[in-house]
Amino acid sequence: MRYQLSSTWLKCPYDPLVYISQEDIDRHFKNSLWEKDDYPFNCIEVIVDDPFACPYTGHGAVRHQAWVIRKPGYYRVSVSFSTIQKSNSMRTHYTMKHYRGMPYFNYNNDRCHNNYVSRAFHKVLDFYSHMERQIHNEIWLTQQTKTETYNRLKNKQIMRKFMEREQLRKREKRVRGVIITQETKSFFQALAIGSIFKKEEA
Repeated sequence: MRYQLSSTWLKCPYDPLVYISQEDIDRHFKNSLWEKDDYPFNCIEVIVDDPFACPYTGHGAVRHQAWVIRKPGYYRVSVSFSTIQKSNSMRTHYTMKHYRGMPYFNYNNDRCHNNYVSRAFHKVLDFYSHMERQIHNEIWLTQQTKTETYNRLKNKQIMRKFMEREQLRKREKRVRGVIITQETKSFFQALAIGSIFKKEEA
């Protein structure tokens, strides 16, 4: 069965911190239904809601989906009470959403099956990594466009200057060897003066 991350797990992935004293451990062990027969030491067997196998070793639980509390301290557990039949005393029941009370994250393996919160973390990480790659690609494309536009304009300017130099060389070749005499100068000066008189008459 493939488990999906529901809104309940997203909104409340762990229980609040609860302090468990040595007296709580001893009282629970004394009034327990099965801990006295299964464990050689005083403890609290906590039922874990996580449907997967425990990713930790050495916790000492003899049952599947269970976690053992041996020492007093703060734990992320949920505590409920029930009345013992034919008695005025109460029996405590401890549950936690995850082993050790917190989601198990495997940062190096996105296919980790021990906790689907870990897979959700990697999916979110992959999503934002894809967004980051898209942003970098857009920046690279923008820079490439700017570079191509600059090179195109620069090459166009170089070609324009080259064509101007070629036209200048051609003009120089056409007039090479031509000697301008005084008669030629006088002729062109007369043409220029005549054109000025025509403009004034008009």
